[in-house]
Parts: sequence; C-alpha cells; structure tokens
Amino acid sequence: MTEAGADPEPSDLQRLHVLTPWLQSWRYLLAGLGAVVAIFRDDVRRLGEVWEFVRDQPLLLSLLIGLGTLLLVGGVVVGWAFLAWRMTGYAVVGQTLFVRSGVVVRQRRQVRLNRLQGVDVSQPLLARLCGLAALKLELAAGSDATTTLGYLTLTDAHALRRDLLERSGRHRVDPHTGVPVEEPEQTVLTVPTTRVLQARLLEASLAVALLLLYVVGAITVVLLVGGGFGAVLAVLAPAAPALLAVGSQLVTRFLQESNFSVGESADGLRIHSGLLALNHRTVPRQRVQGMHIGVPLMWRPTGWARLTVDVAGSVSSGSGSDSMLPAANTLVPVASMPEVTALFTRISRVRLDEVALAPAPRRTRWLDPFGYGWLGVGLTESVAITRTGWLTRRCAVVPYARIQSVRVTQGPLQRRLALASVHLDGAVGATGWTAPHRSIDDAQQLVHLLAARALSARHAEH
Repeated sequence: MTEAGADPEPSDLQRLHVLTPWLQSWRYLLAGLGAVVAIFRDDVRRLGEVWEFVRDQPLLLSLLIGLGTLLLVGGVVVGWAFLAWRMTGYAVVGQTLFVRSGVVVRQRRQVRLNRLQGVDVSQPLLARLCGLAALKLELAAGSDATTTLGYLTLTDAHALRRDLLERSGRHRVDPHTGVPVEEPEQTVLTVPTTRVLQARLLEASLAVALLLLYVVGAITVVLLVGGGFGAVLAVLAPAAPALLAVGSQLVTRFLQESNFSVGESADGLRIHSGLLALNHRTVPRQRVQGMHIGVPLMWRPTGWARLTVDVAGSVSSGSGSDSMLPAANTLVPVASMPEVTALFTRISRVRLDEVALAPAPRRTRWLDPFGYGWLGVGLTESVAITRTGWLTRRCAVVPYARIQSVRVTQGPLQRRLALASVHLDGAVGATGWTAPHRSIDDAQQLVHLLAARALSARHAEH
C-alpha cells in the first residue's frame, strides 16, 4: 500500500476503461480507410462489374492489396492505442494525483490537488453512446497546465471528480462530522435550444447576405462583359469555401451551445451544454479575470446579448470576442438583456444601469465616425467598465484586483487630435480592457486612478 505523498507502485495504478483505445483511434482508422479508398477508387468503381471482376485477376490482386493495407494500418493503429492504454495509469495519493503514460517516452506527471482550479466532465458522442466520459483537470498556470483522463465510466468519472475536489479542499466540511459536503447546484439560467438556433442563424445571415451580394454582383459583371459559363464558375468559385466555412461554424456552435444551462454551487459556476457531445464545466469565481457583454448587430432588434468571461490560465479563442468561432469561456451564448444583466450582477455585485459612463470627446468622430457615440468609461469601487464597438457593441468589466499592468498608447492620428487610449492587462487568459480615444488629461488621470486602485485591491485581497 502506498503511503500518502509517496510515489505509487505500478500495482497501485488504476487503468482507464478498456474501450479507451478504440475511442482514441477511430479517427485514424477512418483516415486510413479514406486513404485506401482514394488510392484504389478506380478498382472500387469496377466492383459492380462482377464478370469483369472475376475474369480480371490483376484487379483482384490490387483489391486484396488494398484490403491488406487497410487491415495492416488498422492493426498498427489499434495496437499502438492498446499499448498506450496499457502503459497509462493514475493514482490518487494524499494531496497528489499521479498520472503515468507513454510507450516510447515514459511520462510521469504529478498534479498537486491544492492547486487544482477545476475538474470538468466531457462526453464526446461516441463516448456518450458507450456510457463513458473524460475528466479534464485545470490549474491556473497557463494553457499547458491541464491533465486529461479519458475514458472512464460516467459513474466513475463523477466519483473521481468528487474525490479530487474533496481532497483539494474545495468542498465545505461539515463542522459536526468533519466530512466534506458537496452542496447542491442551483440552476440560475437555462437557454432554450430554439433560441440558440435563431441566434446562430441571425449571426450567419449577415455573412450569407454579403456572399449573396458578391454572387449577384459577380454574375452581373460577367454577363455585362459577355463572359460565358466558364467565367461565371470562375468568379463564383471563391464563394463556395466561404459559404462552407460559415455553414460549418454555424453547425458547430449550435451543437456546442444547445441544451445550455448555468448553475451556481460552492465551487463556482457550472456550465452544461451540448446536443451530441455533452460538456460539464466549472468556472471558479477566483479565476474570473473579466466579463464581457456583447450585442451583435443582427441581435439588436431582438434585444439579445451574450455574456463571456476571461478565466485565468485558459487561452480560448472567442472569449470576450464576438467572432463566429466558438468561445470556450461562454457563460451565456444568447439571452435577453435583462437575463444577461441579472446574471452579471449576481456574479460581479455591480449594477450596470447605476454606473455613469463618461463619453469620449466629440473629436473622436474623426477616428470612429460610427461608434464614437457608444464609447464610454466608468469606474466603481471594485471594477473598471468600458464600452466599445460599432457592429458589435461590447461592454467589458475588469475587477481592480485582477489588473496586472496599465498602459497608454497613442497613434499618429491620435496625437494630432490630442487623444490617447488606455489599456489594462491581466493574467494569461484575459483578453484585455481598452478605453479608446480619451483626451490626454482624461487618459493620464485614468491611468493614475486605475494603478492606485489595482494596488489597493490586491493588498486588500491578500
């Protein structure tokens, strides 16, 4: 038996589920099948001609070679995955999780549970069909500070998650029995799947409208200059990949954000989502570096908005932005503005409607003619708030205690107009906070205030 804190013996290591090699190698098997079909596609087409197939012995030989190649590639892939599974094991000893893996190069990793920030449970489609799940352990030390254990049965995955959280001290301890107690989750907000679909279609409609405008314009120009059918196909060719990209992003985000709900528990905010693949994430409150409310142009008539958060150590595209790429730190993909502001207030304890925002100078219209009227900056006792954007209106909020540096930038046109921009930098995973086009005096005063309040908030927090 291994003592607490000691390196576990090989016999003490627990293995992952026996179906793990198949779930990890199916992509490579499909890739091998596709390669064989591509190489022998001419022979495959002739399989329908039975008489020719029987009479043509070289054809039979080539087909057998293709089948043998596929079996060989599949055997190597599955065999390698099986060896990797056999060489992978984990053990929880005291306050440390030990993970060993690797076939050629052996890897040994220790995860100190007192630095554990969150344990997420995910179920890709095939794993979900098999009743399996994967655990993702995150530490606030960058994007590489993650450990994934997959796959386990769903029951074992949730049991291991509870055990890790208990050992890390994230659960409240009953003062009478001394036993860790996992407080029940309270659902805060549920997003209907139909609303997610409508929001994604509205977002994609602008890109589709631009593509249609390009198609109509290109066809009109070709017909006016007397071009033929080949010329029409040539000018329409660039639109096909763009339309395919928009469609794939639309489907991906819809599948990821369906069945979306946000809950609250003692260990942080719990996010559940997914239509085919299920994801269960936990965002600890102390890791939130900033919050962003975004209102895309096509959502304004509906009164919808999205809420995203910056999480320390989690570098994710889309966090705080409003691109078509899925945001890993999405807190609410789409909801009415009252629902978004209510959740925002619940988390930050700040009421946005009670904060007075100072507008940008009128000369800013020379640099931002369409969005200068939306620009604004406000400071409360605990957070800094800024409004930016034109096509997509954004409101960014950063707690003073999460500010790591304050800086001022000034471009050549800003110098001519006596303007400057103030920026706040946070930990890895924060997308930043910007107050663009402030007057010189306003920017200097803002820098001094933010630096002083950040220093005071950090001292108070420690």
